[in-house]
Amino acid sequence: MRGRDPGGGVGRAGGREISTRERGWRLGEFFRLLRESEPASSFEEALRQITDLLNQVEDEYSGVPFDPNYGNCDDRMCPPVAESMKPAPGDPRVLRHRHKGHYTFIGANGAFEFVAVRTGEVQFFKRGADGQEVWNDARDRTASIPPQKRGP
Repeated sequence: MRGRDPGGGVGRAGGREISTRERGWRLGEFFRLLRESEPASSFEEALRQITDLLNQVEDEYSGVPFDPNYGNCDDRMCPPVAESMKPAPGDPRVLRHRHKGHYTFIGANGAFEFVAVRTGEVQFFKRGADGQEVWNDARDRTASIPPQKRGP
């Protein structure tokens, strides 16, 4: 058994029956796979790793078929899209993607982190192949989240 298993149900994806799991369980499984994967050495490699592993988990456990137009992100966790990523304020080496409840930050060195929009809490981070985190200095991570998006 991987992670906390809340049971789950049965759904259909791509015309086949699959076992479905709650979003929290799927997120834990995604984080486990990221922890076990090799560190990335570039932005492109990190984005590919995040995309491939998240789609792997969602294909297997969400019950919602993959939609390349990302029209089903309410029912399925969707990876960041390179075309919609923007430079993080104050650091052009870091790109930021805004999801519904969090930001994905990916550094040029392959490091990445997921940060909650409301609280600024880091939900997960992984160092790049160079051993460095996304932010190589000690600044407040929430500096890259627009103030109006931070919680109380």
